[in-house]
This record gives sequence, structure tokens and C-alpha cells, in this order.
Amino acid sequence: MKMINKLIVPVTASALLLGACGASATDSKENTLISSKAGDVTVADTMKKIGKDQIANASFTEMLNKILADKYKNKVNDKKIDEQIEKMQKQYGGKDKFEKALQQQGLTADKYKENLRTAAYHKELLSDKIKISDSEIKEDSKKASHILIKVKSKKSDKEGLDDKEAKQKS
Repeated sequence: MKMINKLIVPVTASALLLGACGASATDSKENTLISSKAGDVTVADTMKKIGKDQIANASFTEMLNKILADKYKNKVNDKKIDEQIEKMQKQYGGKDKFEKALQQQGLTADKYKENLRTAAYHKELLSDKIKISDSEIKEDSKKASHILIKVKSKKSDKEGLDDKEAKQKS
């Protein structure tokens, strides 16, 4: 029920906002963005299109996350997610500082954990769908070798080679 509310509230708010924007717009020259022989593009038309795209993207993302959660819930380990959170808390110098940093980003600890879990679901999807063989990795790998030759910095040095000898040896 909470997930449905999380989806319905933003969609409803967006629809109301877009409706209010559209209701206040008039067809005056001030609200026309582009005029052509084919017709005018108004601010209201643009706002409707932007709103529809945002709502569609949010709905798609929400549905994808639900499908991935259902499919990969057994593969994602909550202990690993908790370990990641503990590691981040240590990096920030404690739980309080970590939560303050999250708060500055507009997140709570629970929302951050949910985001980590969702990222883990996406990672599982990618590892299921994308398989890279050792031969493919080997194809793209390059072997680099460096031969280090000690060169005399002064003529009086006993160790090393002079420049001419070093070039010949390499």
C-alpha cells in the first residue's frame, strides 16, 4: 500500500501542477514560444509535454524497480548493503555525520538503503544479461613491459651505464 501511495502522490501532484499551469495560460503573444505557418507552440503546450515525459519516466522507473525487486530479491544480500552503509558511516566519521550528509542531499538513512538495494537489483540484472568471456577480456588487454636500466648520473659513478650504452641495451 505504501508503494502505491509513493507512486500516486507524485503523479497526482504533477497532474495538478500541470493543470494549474495550463489553466492560467492564454493564447497571447507573450505565451507563444515559436510562431510559424504550421502553427504556434505555446508555453502551455511545452509544459504539458515536459510534464507527460517526467511522469512517464517516473512511472517507468518505478515499475522497473518493482519488477527487479521481485525477480532479484533473493540474490541481493541485505548484510552486504548494511556493510556498505557501515563503511560509509566510518568514512564520514560516524553515524551522525553520515546522516547529516544524507539530510543535506534530501535523503534519509532508510531511503539511502533503499537506493543501494535498487542499485544492487540493477547490478544483478546486468550480470544476468551481459556475459563477458575470458577471451573477450584478453582481446582488449594489452601487455606492457618496462625495462629499467640504471644510467650513470655522473661520469664518476661506478654503477650503471652511460647514455650510449643504455640506448644500445634497450
